[in-house]
Amino acid sequence: MKKRLATLESSRIKLQQIELETKHFESKSVEAKNNTEQLTQQAENLNKNIADLKTQLQKLTNDRNLISDEYGPYVEEGKSQSKDLLRLNSTPITSDNLFNLSSLRWRWKFTHSRIQISN
Repeated sequence: MKKRLATLESSRIKLQQIELETKHFESKSVEAKNNTEQLTQQAENLNKNIADLKTQLQKLTNDRNLISDEYGPYVEEGKSQSKDLLRLNSTPITSDNLFNLSSLRWRWKFTHSRIQISN
């Protein structure tokens, strides 16, 4: 009878240890599941942020292209005026040429000031 009681007590202790280990593994399993869910949520949020940043970058790139397109005519005008000035500098100065030169300088200053105001 004492052997049976000792065996029964030993079995009861082993059962308690197994139950404790089971509870421990269950809690670890729940923690792992929660961590996985949290990391999945964080990954989704980061992907959304990346998508938003890509959209903003695309908008900025398009805006930059629009701005540079707006300055295109001013650049062409400046180039044509500089060609005119170069031609004038290579010709003898007469009273008619002085008038044209001052007119071109005025147009150059006016265009240049418009570009600075736009900036």
